[in-house]
Amino acid sequence: MRKITYICWVASIIVINSGCGNNHLTSQDYEEPIFGQEIQTDIKLLNEDFIFSPGKIGVVDTLIVYSGRTDIADKAFHLFSKISGEYITSFGNIGRARGEVSQASRGFSLDKERGILYVHDAAMGKTLSYSLSKVLAGEMDYVNEIHLPGFGYNIYSFYFLYLKDSFLAGYTGTDRFLVCSETDTIASSDYYPELAEKKRYKAIEQQYYFNAGSMAAKPDGDMFVHATTCGCIMEIWKNEGSTIHPCAVKRFFKPNYLTIDRDQDAPQVQINDNDPMGISSMSCTNQYIYAKYNNTPGYNTNKIAVFDWDGNPCVMYITNNNIATFDVDEDDTVYALAFENEDSPLKLIAIQLTRP
Repeated sequence: MRKITYICWVASIIVINSGCGNNHLTSQDYEEPIFGQEIQTDIKLLNEDFIFSPGKIGVVDTLIVYSGRTDIADKAFHLFSKISGEYITSFGNIGRARGEVSQASRGFSLDKERGILYVHDAAMGKTLSYSLSKVLAGEMDYVNEIHLPGFGYNIYSFYFLYLKDSFLAGYTGTDRFLVCSETDTIASSDYYPELAEKKRYKAIEQQYYFNAGSMAAKPDGDMFVHATTCGCIMEIWKNEGSTIHPCAVKRFFKPNYLTIDRDQDAPQVQINDNDPMGISSMSCTNQYIYAKYNNTPGYNTNKIAVFDWDGNPCVMYITNNNIATFDVDEDDTVYALAFENEDSPLKLIAIQLTRP
């Protein structure tokens, strides 16, 4: 049964007032992050022959996983060599039957220790796990269907992460964040950093975070991060196993969103393209948070910003290609889908990093 009650809410309030370490969550001032070092990086082209579409990539062991449409195979996921960029195989049937995912998903999460890919199919209210070792071995039983408690039809796969021995969903029908195992609901939280809306318009603030948010987690599962685009607010959360709570909130750029039907129960929030883009996607190691970052308006960016787990800016990597989606591997290399300009096709690249 659920373990989150009034006690957990009180715990969140205590953390909000005290912070983790030297971080405090009471300030509502906005301050653009200053990076002590900016490093120009070169890219290594891995694959420009495969037909990529906007999707997601992840790195596990010697593999790069890509989810998205292609004309190579009518499957949901595709594997490449991390070393050479060579296409290996595709897997994951698309459909509505048992063991199938209803569409090529942009969202998936990896258990990098066991080589398992998880994807939540919101349309079907189920979670699928794929054994990458079985995929490579050519075995047919590489997929398992899971029905996680508390998730059901309430979330989108984009807001779904694997934590150590548990799963995190964002923006469910009942909670902002919900953690569960395969058998039980563990923790939840409805905390949102306040913006400038009056109390009667708090639903607008929540819609901003939902529409503009991205999430990522530490591989060890004990922390995760949420950040927004079009403006930028970064939240760093602690996963204690039986509770979750925010331990740092960094306000980098003030959101300036547009709203429709402000007085309705379900107001609409539209992103204002005149705002600094902020953070639009992230990848984490146990040491750092890596973010696709832009301090000016516009979706295209060639910058990857690095923060520590207190939210402090460390270093900025700048490359000569725009980053579409990326994943970082052991603080050494970024693997990304990138493009030179808006008319250029996506290509798979590697960016060598200098450890911050």
